Amino acid sequence: MLAFPGPGPEAPSALDAPKEPREPKEAPTEFEDAFDALAAAAMDAELMGAVRKPPSEDGADLESSEADAGMGEAAPRRAGTPKPWTVPADGASAGTVVPFRRPKKGSKIRRRRKSVWARWMMPFAAACLIVGIPTAFVFWLLSAPSFAMTDLVVKTAPQGRVSSEWVRNALRRDAGSNLWRLDLEALESRLTAHPWLLDVGLRKQPPSKLVVELVERRPAALYRAKDGLAWVDSAGRVIEPVDLSRPQPGLDLPILSGPEDLVPGALGILSEIRRAKTAWGPGLSEVEILGPRDFRLYTTALPFPLVVRQGSLEKQARHLRALLPRLASSPDAIDAVDLRFARRIIIKLESHSPGRSDEQRA
Repeated sequence: MLAFPGPGPEAPSALDAPKEPREPKEAPTEFEDAFDALAAAAMDAELMGAVRKPPSEDGADLESSEADAGMGEAAPRRAGTPKPWTVPADGASAGTVVPFRRPKKGSKIRRRRKSVWARWMMPFAAACLIVGIPTAFVFWLLSAPSFAMTDLVVKTAPQGRVSSEWVRNALRRDAGSNLWRLDLEALESRLTAHPWLLDVGLRKQPPSKLVVELVERRPAALYRAKDGLAWVDSAGRVIEPVDLSRPQPGLDLPILSGPEDLVPGALGILSEIRRAKTAWGPGLSEVEILGPRDFRLYTTALPFPLVVRQGSLEKQARHLRALLPRLASSPDAIDAVDLRFARRIIIKLESHSPGRSDEQRA
């Protein structure tokens, strides 16, 4: 404890002497600030008349000083510690000034160096934590029995041409496999091998569920092949042969006949007929493909077929609507009505009559 004496006779102070300019030095450290504060306190105590007593060998001064200060019995001094100086004060209890030694200029404070083991093992341990924890987590995901695929949910299409039993049989070998290890692209390619499946949606639902959503092809027409009828989708792709042994929806669709590579163009003429909104369009039964753009239409609403060209049907259908009453009252049997030309309609007759041509232009 530091104690300072009361006011006494003023003595000349060394601090009043003019100070020589000092060279600029580095900013003091925390330890230097503490040493400077202690030095200033000791110098002020000596200049104010404090009597410096040399410490005794057994530290009696320290014990008496501490006892006078009301601190009780003095604590034993550790061996090797410097003996403090006691500074009595007038009318006050004695104080204690701890001796110190100011570090030399330029001396460095020694710090305890870490061991080589600590310097190398701490980064290694941090790297193990950063890499090991995610690796262990991934290993747990890919090997835990709780993530085995045991629940398969199949959402079929409204047409119902692909049953959920077929999907379960196709994915039977993947039952019990780890859900995160499943290759969804491989499963999708396996399922889309079915001719009626247009697309398949696969979704994983942890921990053990796989959801399958089916998108089926929609039949747009029937194709008359050499071995029978086959289904055709809206893209002109032949799906599979028609099984006539059992009733099924779509058998009333128009039939396409002709080269198979020209089937997509025939679907285009069907769309044009729907846009024209003709009276004979709903009864369309067959479309014969004559060329890339030419077709012969058979409909139950007319007793004769129509020869049309894709791209001009809507305009020619309006002219045919005005001509149909005359054709219905004609005594001649009509073989076909050609609507492929822009400014005329050609009527082909079945038999040759005297004085008549087998073709009439309207």
